[in-house]
Amino acid sequence: MVKFYVLTSGHFTALLRHNSPKYNNIPKEDTIIVINSLDQDYIKKAEKYCKDVGIEYYITESNGTPAKGKNSVLDLFLASDNDYCVMIDGDDFLTQHGVEYYKSVENKKVVPDALCLKDGLIIKTIDGKDKLFTIKKETHYVSVEELYRRYSLIEGIEHEQALELANSMSKLVDTQKYLELNQTFNRVTWLSKKAAQFRFDEDVVISEDTLHFLTLKDQAIKNKLKVYTLYENPATYIYDNRNESTVFKYSKNETDLSWVHVFKNKLDIMEKESKLHLNVYLKEYRFI
Repeated sequence: MVKFYVLTSGHFTALLRHNSPKYNNIPKEDTIIVINSLDQDYIKKAEKYCKDVGIEYYITESNGTPAKGKNSVLDLFLASDNDYCVMIDGDDFLTQHGVEYYKSVENKKVVPDALCLKDGLIIKTIDGKDKLFTIKKETHYVSVEELYRRYSLIEGIEHEQALELANSMSKLVDTQKYLELNQTFNRVTWLSKKAAQFRFDEDVVISEDTLHFLTLKDQAIKNKLKVYTLYENPATYIYDNRNESTVFKYSKNETDLSWVHVFKNKLDIMEKESKLHLNVYLKEYRFI
């Protein structure tokens, strides 16, 4: 049995979308809402909603980081009788196609341990209008000099800060060589109980999901897990960038990239342990 686990920490209107016919219309009986927040008023509001509409829910301990919340989802899933979990960030949402697709996966000939999105879609507000974009890596190399020019000349940031930002961003771009071809991020949506054994790193505030993906990828390459990429055409999952994200909050609107160094140190450890792979890519899930 597959269940849809919605992790929520804020943005009540976003929470309402998951079971709304106007959005993805996930059946209430297939939904589990995990409330993981430091905002006591929000916790009460979300809990009341779940009780009023009859959705299974849990309130879990929060330290304000995404990794803590995501690990609480894994714990609940592992303790349940459910066979598979679809993880949804409460600020994002599935498409109606996505709901039907994920419900069908457990009945396919090859059932994966994990599915990771390829060419995912993100929704942003540009000039007052909501627009969809594909999350893809720029194919040309961006140098420190180009980044510095962007920060100092275009964005008007002072010399020392612009140089520091450029160096940090260059390190971040360099880490993308371990991801899938031309991808900046591969969100993990589908998990089996076997894949759910691998946890999110709670020492990392930003990019904990990238580390998690790379861990699953390593397990797949070593033939310990069945992990595939899922090409998002048609899309199953929409990243919603219209609300303030953790990245923008902790990076002070991308003017503080000190978190990159913590992330890079974690990658260095994985590299020493031979858990990172260059020019090796996951198979695409085509059992449609």
